[in-house]
Amino acid sequence: MKRDKIRKKMSRIMKGRNTPWLKAEKNPNWKGGYEGYYGPNWLKKRREAREREDHTCRLCGKNVVELSREPSIHHLVPFRNFGIEKYREANKLKNLISLCRSCHKKVEINPEEYKAILEEKMKKDTI
Repeated sequence: MKRDKIRKKMSRIMKGRNTPWLKAEKNPNWKGGYEGYYGPNWLKKRREAREREDHTCRLCGKNVVELSREPSIHHLVPFRNFGIEKYREANKLKNLISLCRSCHKKVEINPEEYKAILEEKMKKDTI
């Protein structure tokens, strides 16, 4: 209860203030930012990746009916490693995998733990 009051008070104090020490590269959680745009071929490639995987999460196996939504599409090698100039390479189907929201969050938080698992699942499809 007391923590909520403190949080609300700090929110009121900080509202509208410029906090340059917490923005972009200066923020300890900064990972290069998020453009939200993956190039002109993104919508097509996202659709193709979902169709390839029958609208199913590759980690937990839940389908679109169980999820009540389309699964997310995850870049195995992060898009930011390519940059917008190399969007075609970043959006190749071999770099895209279908994940439900929950699994996508797990992979984003701990990518090294899931890297080998995801790569193995992708290899099974190409053999």
